[in-house]
Amino acid sequence: MHQKYSCYRLFAQGCLELIDEQIGQLEQELADLLRPHQDSVQRLAEVPGLGVDSAQQIIAQVGATAATFSSAKELSSWVGACPGNNESAEVNYSHRSPKGNRPMRRILNQAAHAAVKQKEASSSSSIAAMCRAWGTIKRSD
Repeated sequence: MHQKYSCYRLFAQGCLELIDEQIGQLEQELADLLRPHQDSVQRLAEVPGLGVDSAQQIIAQVGATAATFSSAKELSSWVGACPGNNESAEVNYSHRSPKGNRPMRRILNQAAHAAVKQKEASSSSSIAAMCRAWGTIKRSD
């Protein structure tokens, strides 16, 4: 019985090593493809909460110049970050944000949480203050 579990453990370890190797290859391929846009990646990575990986993912989704979108409103609508404004007879019917691009929403959501948690980010204190004012996070003092 013990040998059986040892075989499973070795097999699982081999699978994990193979997956790690494939992830490394994909990351290298992505870096090679984004090399012409390295300056955009670096500028975007300077935003509090974003790192190089997040910047690469955003540029892969949107493009280096976001030329596909005519305005910031169109981009935010594509991401699904802005709820509609459906109002009739002074009754507001807008409750949810649209589905939009789920991977982009996840990246931006994680970046927002990371920016709030960063102590050294200059804007994190103002973001945290706004969130406390809105009642989304509690004071840590």
